[in-house]
Formats: sequence, C-alpha cells, structure tokens
Amino acid sequence: MFLFKKKEKTQLDIQLELVQKNLENNYKDEAKKALNVSIQLLDEMSKSGEITGKKLEEKRKQIDQYVKKMEGYGHNIPVGW
Repeated sequence: MFLFKKKEKTQLDIQLELVQKNLENNYKDEAKKALNVSIQLLDEMSKSGEITGKKLEEKRKQIDQYVKKMEGYGHNIPVGW
C-alpha cells in the first residue's frame, strides 16, 4: 500500500525541465528552443482544457520567469571587451 502517488510528468513539465537544464549548462540556443516549445504546449493545453486554474497560472508564472531571465541572451554580446 502506497501513501503517496508518484506525480506523472506532462510534456510541458519535461520541456520546462529541459529549459532549466539548458540554462544551467549555458546552452542558450537550445534553452530558447525549449522555451518556445513550452509556450506552444501551454497554449495548446489551455485551449484543450488539459490544464486550468491554479496549475495554469503556476506554469505561466514559471514561463514568464524564464522569459525575463533570457531577455538579453545571445551569442553576439561581447563580454569583458
């Protein structure tokens, strides 16, 4: 008998984890791609009714935080010149 159920990960959760891993490893282009996929998935899931209410707001806030963090990302920014 299990007291705690293991939470199933959605495709959106997997994509958001991928964004975080790519940011940690400084893979800027891959992080941007994963973020764009995450945004599309969130839109699709909210339109289809798969995600609503509190969970939807939570994921939107998480995506907004990544968008703010990645605002100036690019390879053409000279560092220390």
